[in-house]
Amino acid sequence: MSGSIVLAWREPLFDLLRSLPKLEEAEAEHVAAGVAAFCDESGFMVLKRADLLLLAAKGLVGLRRVEDARLLLESDDIYGRFAEGWLDGFDRLDSFGTLFPCFSRGVIVPGRWAGLQRGSMWILDMGRLVISEEELHEIMVFRSVRWLLEQMAVLWDEQLGEGVLGLRGLGSNAMRRLFAEVESGDRSEVVKFVEQVLRCEGAERAWQNCPDVMVLPGRCE
Repeated sequence: MSGSIVLAWREPLFDLLRSLPKLEEAEAEHVAAGVAAFCDESGFMVLKRADLLLLAAKGLVGLRRVEDARLLLESDDIYGRFAEGWLDGFDRLDSFGTLFPCFSRGVIVPGRWAGLQRGSMWILDMGRLVISEEELHEIMVFRSVRWLLEQMAVLWDEQLGEGVLGLRGLGSNAMRRLFAEVESGDRSEVVKFVEQVLRCEGAERAWQNCPDVMVLPGRCE
């Protein structure tokens, strides 16, 4: 990664880190080095402020500065409402780097449901999936959804499968073009596929339960 590209996001990153009064300069430099290494390995050239904030929070958790990471997340209008969910995900996700583009686009986000007693809730927003015209058919979409669910499954390991997966975006234009059932209001084909993948993951992971699948209206807030 060229120096000019690093400089483009280095100052905004340090602006975020300077908002944490107890963070030392050496720790901020360590976080910045981690972000640089991540971007270099992943090929990310441009990072918006929200991306930097999420990466900085993860870097702080790696330094055991969990409270600072929480403060940083809570300072953001979007991430702040689900700070605990992100902190939990940082600890569990082995494939954070692989899924980062999905976090950045809002495809995968933590959720909250008042009726949830145990486990965690995460949302898969299928309306935000980036699907080219060449890939816009059921086999490719189902393949992408299966892969995402396989990466997300670790989020429910600690509670042996207890929790919730929220599905959002099933009424998006792309999904309506693919599935006549979505157009008519019957989303069973998509939901059944998701439930089947989760059951397979549960069998491999020795879950005692399987996350409940909830169809959510609208876009992720």
